[in-house]
Amino acid sequence: MATRSADATILGYFYQFDHSIHQVLSLASNSSTMVVEGIEDVDLTENDRTLFIQCKYYRGSDYNHSIIKDAVIAMVKHFAAKGCPTDGSLKYRLYGHYKSGQDKLPIPYDIGFLKKHFLTFTKTGKDDIKTTTEVFTELGLTDTQLETFRQHLEIDLYAKSYESQQVEVAKLIQGVISGSSPEDTDAFYYPNAINVIQRLAVDPKEENRAITKRDFIAKMDRKKAVFSLWLKELFDENHYATSIRREHFTFGTKVPTAWRIISLEFRAAIDLQATVSMLVDIAKKLSHRESSRMAAADRFCPYVMLRNVEPDDLAALKNALWNRGIKLADGHAFLGAEFDANYLVSLPQAGNITTLKFLANEDDLAEIAKLHRGTPTDVFDFYIAAPIAPKLPPGVQHHKIKVDSPHFARKAICK
Repeated sequence: MATRSADATILGYFYQFDHSIHQVLSLASNSSTMVVEGIEDVDLTENDRTLFIQCKYYRGSDYNHSIIKDAVIAMVKHFAAKGCPTDGSLKYRLYGHYKSGQDKLPIPYDIGFLKKHFLTFTKTGKDDIKTTTEVFTELGLTDTQLETFRQHLEIDLYAKSYESQQVEVAKLIQGVISGSSPEDTDAFYYPNAINVIQRLAVDPKEENRAITKRDFIAKMDRKKAVFSLWLKELFDENHYATSIRREHFTFGTKVPTAWRIISLEFRAAIDLQATVSMLVDIAKKLSHRESSRMAAADRFCPYVMLRNVEPDDLAALKNALWNRGIKLADGHAFLGAEFDANYLVSLPQAGNITTLKFLANEDDLAEIAKLHRGTPTDVFDFYIAAPIAPKLPPGVQHHKIKVDSPHFARKAICK
């Protein structure tokens, strides 16, 4: 799973996301539950036993006891609040990756070490007066109870690297989704899994941050490209374009007959040369391949609707396309004629092989969509600020694709 270079903070978040995916997919039962950002980063409940996991990624840092002290204190407070159960119903795990220094933690460590290095802290107050706090004393915990806690606390300072964990996550995904390929995992299933974790993590209600293994797999198992600000941090634009292309614009030896409407939102002055090149490539990719015995019903070409483009710029663009040999139409049979949807739908024809059709607005788009009933019709809406909202008839698919630039469409459609 290819990722771009991310800063340490962002990488730490995604390390936790990957670890959450790994944990939920490793649960034995499909009915077992994971809570994201519950008591700890991940809470797992299986067979009436709950494991609380805090996961940290410090690839550039040495391990010191102080790094995990607050986490241990939070865990022992939770353990005490729940009555210090001895039946193993509550377990805790600190999972971290560090550059070095792991040998500072003796294996095994005893409760004396636990008290001194994890459950005691000193603060300096007014006049540089130091006060020492023993958390175990404040909680009224006995050595027997602390020993039970110690036995139920796992500290793993040798967590896998970011890259190694990703390899394992990919294998787990392919193991739970029948017939999945590495390419589909990279393009769809893994980004979907990240999206599920991220949505769970930001929900303010803890009960909404819980999910069963079964439901997680169902939400992940979708061959649909997803976009979010989190995924934008993780993947580069090429990965997103590949996902869109694999979902919508990857064909066999022949482009299947369909009517495809491409809506492109502009928010700056049009780059004439770049836009001409993009539309030429889109026209070639999404038009039929002419042959001498081709039936009229097998001829097709894409529609395009350019949003926020000035009339003079649009006229210059059409002229430039015409000069490049692109036969185009816009639903107006002659200068001054009204838009004629039926005329535009009837193209391309033998002897008049139109390869690009222009739509002026959402009303024209909706009218065209109505006339294409019975033939697969898709609207691919590459939007920057907001998607379009045409009144589409049943059966027409509206694919809303968030982009930073309309020229992303060239990468997504044509490669």
